[in-house]
Amino acid sequence: VADMKRELTDVLEDPVLYAYVKDQHDKSVQSIYEAMKKTKIRRKRKHDDTVEPPESTKTRTAELQGKLDTISLKCWPLDLGAAMFVRGSRYTDYNSVHKLKFTGKGAKRRPDDLIIIASVYSHVAYTWNLVERCSQHALLSSQTLGDLYDIIPCLSNELPQEVYEGQVFKKFDPGNRADPSGMVAVIEGTAYGDGFADPDYAVPTDTLHSKLVQTVSTGVRKGSTDVDETYFNQLALRLNEPYWLLHEGNCEHYIVIDEIRLAHADDPLDGFPLTLHITPPGLDNCRACQKVPAVHSVVGDVRLGESPCVLCSPCWRAMGPGDQEVRVHSLPKYEHGWILGKTAEDELRT
Repeated sequence: VADMKRELTDVLEDPVLYAYVKDQHDKSVQSIYEAMKKTKIRRKRKHDDTVEPPESTKTRTAELQGKLDTISLKCWPLDLGAAMFVRGSRYTDYNSVHKLKFTGKGAKRRPDDLIIIASVYSHVAYTWNLVERCSQHALLSSQTLGDLYDIIPCLSNELPQEVYEGQVFKKFDPGNRADPSGMVAVIEGTAYGDGFADPDYAVPTDTLHSKLVQTVSTGVRKGSTDVDETYFNQLALRLNEPYWLLHEGNCEHYIVIDEIRLAHADDPLDGFPLTLHITPPGLDNCRACQKVPAVHSVVGDVRLGESPCVLCSPCWRAMGPGDQEVRVHSLPKYEHGWILGKTAEDELRT
C-alpha cells in the first residue's frame, strides 16, 4: 500500500503528469456522455489552440500511460457500459455555500472533541416518497442536538407565526425557539423535545408510538432531557442511519450521521457548528408574470385566482390597491440557518 500511495502522490504533485491524467479522464467521461445522447447534436467547430508539448513531456506521459495500461483490474478503465451509471448534475448537487460558514460566537474545539459530520434530508416538493439533502454540518461531540437544530436551514422556520389581536397581526420571531413552534428528534428509540411547551412534541410522539407498538419493531420513549441538554458524546449513534426530526407542526427531516472522526490539525478551532453545504432554496415565481421571484403574499383579493397569491412588486403595483379587506404581507427572508449569528467584531462594525 505504501508503494501505491507513493506512486499516486508523485503523479498528483507533478503538474505535467497530473494535467495529463486529468485530460485523459475528461476525454473518457466526455465519450461516455456522447454515447448517452440518443440524438446527434451539432457542435460548433473550435479552433485548435493546443501547443505541441516538448519531447521530454511526451516521454514522461508515455511512461505513465504504459504503467496505467499494465493495470490488470478490469474496473480501472471506463468503457461505454459506464453510461448506464452516469447521470447529470441535479439541483441538490449545487452548493450555495462558497466557503465554510462559521457560527457567530460558536463553540471552540477542545482537545478531546470529536468531529461529527451530519447531513439533513427533506422530502422533495412534488412527492413524499423521495428525499433530498438540504444541508450538511460539522459539529463537536461536546455540542447538543439543539445546536444542530438551530443551524438547519428550513423554509418552515422562516414562516412567521401570527396572532390576530383586534386589527393588528403580531408576529413572532421565527428564529426564536421559545416561540410555540415545537420540535422533536427521535434517535435510537428516544424522543427528545425542545422543552418549551408543556407537554412538548416528545410526549405525543411517545404516546403515538406506544399505540402503534404492534406495527413497529421497537417503541419510542420520551427522553429524560431536552435537545439543549442532550450532548452528542452521550448518544449511541450509528453511521448512515436516518434519525427522524419533526418541527413546525408537520415539517419532517431526517438526520444522517455521515462521519465521526478525530479532529485534524487543519480543522477550525472555533465557530462550531459549521455549515458545509446548503442546497439552493427554490423560490416561488410571481403568479402573474411567471418570470421573477415573488415578494408579496396577497390574501383575500377577489381579482386573483387564489388566496393567498404570491406576486412580485411590479405586478402588484400594476394591479393597484384592492379592497380594505385585502391584506398584503411581505414574504419572509431566508435568515434562520442561512444567516447565522453575528460575531462581536461584526456588531462593532455595525
